[in-house]
Amino acid sequence: MNVLLSAALIAALCSSAWGQTAAGSISGAVHDPSDAAVPGAHLKLVNTATNEIRNATSSATGAYAFPLLAPAVYRMEVESSGFKRFVREEIKLDVALSLSIDVALQLGQSTEVVNVTASAPALETGSASLGHLIENKRIIDLPINGRNAYSFATLVPGIRASQGFRDVAYGMYNDQFISINGSRSNQSQFYLDGGANSTAGFNGPGLFPSVDVVEEYKVQTNNFSAEFGNTAGGVINVVTKAGTNQFHGSLFEFLRNDKLTANDFFVNRGGLEKAAFRFNQFGGTLGGPILIPKVYNGKDRTFFFVSYEGLRWVRGLTAAGTMHRIAARRGLLPIEEPGRTDHHPLRSGHRQPRSATRRTLRTHGVPGQRHSGQPFRSCGAQPAEVHSSCQYARRPVYRNE
Repeated sequence: MNVLLSAALIAALCSSAWGQTAAGSISGAVHDPSDAAVPGAHLKLVNTATNEIRNATSSATGAYAFPLLAPAVYRMEVESSGFKRFVREEIKLDVALSLSIDVALQLGQSTEVVNVTASAPALETGSASLGHLIENKRIIDLPINGRNAYSFATLVPGIRASQGFRDVAYGMYNDQFISINGSRSNQSQFYLDGGANSTAGFNGPGLFPSVDVVEEYKVQTNNFSAEFGNTAGGVINVVTKAGTNQFHGSLFEFLRNDKLTANDFFVNRGGLEKAAFRFNQFGGTLGGPILIPKVYNGKDRTFFFVSYEGLRWVRGLTAAGTMHRIAARRGLLPIEEPGRTDHHPLRSGHRQPRSATRRTLRTHGVPGQRHSGQPFRSCGAQPAEVHSSCQYARRPVYRNE
């Protein structure tokens, strides 16, 4: 309980401390029916999930601004003497998005309300940045192998990544490399909730958030602002979920097992048993207001969101290769006879003249200077023309908690 409470308090303190790189903004101007500026209008912006309120007042030119806003859905209310109250619902602000919303007030009593519930999609006119948003619906609905949230970035035009970047994230090397618009694979920057999330060695992601904890992220490929430094490629900006006034949670378990799969073709051809395979990826999330009965009610004030994901992965590594013939395993290799110009199998770069005729050569033991004195190691006696497979006993276990 102490651990959960500590995590909740930390999450609550950090939930509103959005970094500049992840925060968005809403700005615009307030004017009357004749398109004249309305100074001194009172504007209120409400986060519909937490009821957090921001206030602003229009300037002498009617301009207003709400900077450093967390990605969320907002409601805007505007009031001014001699005008009807203006209310606009469902303003969705995405990560690092700058929205411009102008307000047209109508003459009338302040007790009357003009409610705007539907409008055209908002355009980002305050920035020349070119990017692509990976929204929460796509993250949840699209199938994914290995639950690597960053793999959705490869859906953006101009992005190429290694296979490891899209697979299960358990290491710190193969899953690091991504190229944006032809840049080198280690020249992009990763951000998590506004803070840097790039490793020093490869500039890849240092922390891979669980799919269930990611709210959305934006892949900026060109013309991003100066706040995103230290990159010659692009920027991948991830925002995680936060607690709200409602309790929400999830549980998941993804299972793969050798009992449900067929044997490898080459392993089966070699007469070997199927290798062990156990893959369990499990966890859960929980978020909401902090409630301590008879002590504290955090509704509309303090929230938490926690996530856990575990990985248990056991697998056998199978290698397939071509075995030497029985004579070669005994140290008998074909060599040329004196005076012949046939191809020598032990000489690299030697080309056979066009006029030469291939002949069957005698076999001799490997010369002393090429023989280590140790017997050849094989996977067992095999027919001379049969290709066989060797299955190694090494079975690594990956744990990621």
